[in-house]
Amino acid sequence: MALTTINGSAITINTIDGTKLDFGSQAAGDIMYYNGTDWIRLAKGTADQVLTMNDGATAPGWEAAAAGATLSGSTNNTVVTVTGANAMIGEANLTFDGTNLTVGTGNVIIGTSGKGIDFSAASGSASGSQSALFDDYEEGTFTPQIADATHDGSGEGQTYTTQTGKYTKIGDLVFIQLYLAVNSLGTLTGGDTAHIEGLPFTTSGRGSLTVGAAGSLALNNASETVAANLNNGVTYITLRNWDSTGGVSVLTITEFSAGGEIEIAGFYPV
Repeated sequence: MALTTINGSAITINTIDGTKLDFGSQAAGDIMYYNGTDWIRLAKGTADQVLTMNDGATAPGWEAAAAGATLSGSTNNTVVTVTGANAMIGEANLTFDGTNLTVGTGNVIIGTSGKGIDFSAASGSASGSQSALFDDYEEGTFTPQIADATHDGSGEGQTYTTQTGKYTKIGDLVFIQLYLAVNSLGTLTGGDTAHIEGLPFTTSGRGSLTVGAAGSLALNNASETVAANLNNGVTYITLRNWDSTGGVSVLTITEFSAGGEIEIAGFYPV
């Protein structure tokens, strides 16, 4: 662009409009830019081209638009996930309507230990509430065993007719159900306290256990009742003998006897 005559020391704002500029050739959509020496014209690009900067970052130019990501399976409220390079899909089984997130099939997987579902926004929390995070749930089985003071449930020749244990862990509470039927006591020490070993998690408190049934035990009289309790920091149950006249004592290995069986249910903290 060349100016033939400029009167005055400077061109003030808005004193030159498009009618005063002549690039020799111009068309609708052209762009003017400064090349470091003079103002020159960049002819308009073609349809769908985009304005970019050259590799040296010294001048603009037109280029074809880069290919964008393709989206498939998109319907109302589907959540979009990336399936590959420049490819996305609307997940038919994962939708969000602005209020509720719905998983149509499959599971919600918590990928980090200690994380979960936070209910802290829910109303009605007790004054002693310490956490509203639901961060653990688990179901499984365990194998109950009879043991004496050595707490060895299999190394002293014990044999069993039935060993069944199930648990459900919800947060920091473990709920258990077990049934144990002993065939032989092996070399267990008869005068030792009878323990049931094999709890799935170590206790962090006493918990609450109920003996649902006990049979074929060598108790002294019909007034005696078998009870079960937990201590802190253990993975076993201690069996007790409650007598309506004599009070509470431990249940010994001899009193449990070969052929003895017991059912226990309850829960304990971890």
